[in-house]
Amino acid sequence: MAFQIQKLGKLLDMGNDALNGRSVVGIDIGTSSLKVIGLTEGKTGAALETYGELQLGPYANADIGRVVNLEPSRLGEALVDILQEANVTAKNGALAIPNSASFIVITRFPTKDQQQLASMVPVEARKLIPVPMNEVALDWFVIPESRRQPDAAAVPPDTTPALMAAIYTEALKKYRTVVQHAGLAVSVNEIEAFSVIRSSIHEEDTTVMVLDMGASATKMYTVQDGILHDTHRTAVGGQELTMAVANALKITPGEAEELKRQVGFTADQYDPRIGEALKLPIERLVSEVRRVMNRYESEGNEKITKIILAGGGAGLKGFREAMEQALALPITVANPFTKVEYPAFLEQTLVEAGPSFAVSMGVALRRLMER
Repeated sequence: MAFQIQKLGKLLDMGNDALNGRSVVGIDIGTSSLKVIGLTEGKTGAALETYGELQLGPYANADIGRVVNLEPSRLGEALVDILQEANVTAKNGALAIPNSASFIVITRFPTKDQQQLASMVPVEARKLIPVPMNEVALDWFVIPESRRQPDAAAVPPDTTPALMAAIYTEALKKYRTVVQHAGLAVSVNEIEAFSVIRSSIHEEDTTVMVLDMGASATKMYTVQDGILHDTHRTAVGGQELTMAVANALKITPGEAEELKRQVGFTADQYDPRIGEALKLPIERLVSEVRRVMNRYESEGNEKITKIILAGGGAGLKGFREAMEQALALPITVANPFTKVEYPAFLEQTLVEAGPSFAVSMGVALRRLMER
């Protein structure tokens, strides 16, 4: 079986922690790659045990970086491979569910009464979630009132903001089959939006937007005081960038993917045609980001002060600088490994790997917190 493993390895000698059941594994099954994070209980909190990334393209006889749609049995094989290659010892796991298999709806209910609110949620969900309720698993929670209140005129009185989240039951069944193939006990299934926010946001981040660029799309999450307030998705993703380079240089998608990873947005130093090819999709992405920010702020909310980049696309050379120049806002790159203990000699390696592991780290932290 041909596959590529990136940045993995058994990092620490954790003694008997795995035998004592104190190790967990977070799993992020993306459209082009599969990521795992192994955590255990360290001296002062969570500690990194191991991590790994596996490209899924070869499992569909496709190039590395290509978006693929694998059957559960094939995904199960891939998961077994990455767990073995990364030396994951944990049998307790947590799985991030892709946004594409879920719905997140943020709305206001015309009541302050919690009992009345509970009875209104299923009714409102039927209106706002565009699938039959018997096809999804539904959950919800009240969004805490922010310390920085929005414009009072923009908020209807005697209302309660709440978030409703639904996951397709068919998707849950599919991923249950995948993890069972690997012999894991997965007790946490969490929509990836919440995972990436947990691992990327810090206490000093007040009102920020997280841009999570995957292979097939970029997700935008507006977060205030650590709470998700708005979500949006645009089809601009890593694969579109790859195909733009392939078409401009008349090379194969596989060659374009490798070149994109090597030079990214510093392409003008290599071939001006690459920079020109990437210009249009990035302009579309910037336009969408501006639109979402303007909509959020026009509703009387606190101004977005910073953007945090996550996902595989965030690690492209020059991407942060290009976005910062276009949006005129401070932009940082997510480093989820700051949430855990790890050996000091891995500092630079983990900084570079960080954006790709934001989801798997976030869901692993959720599982470890619940132990």
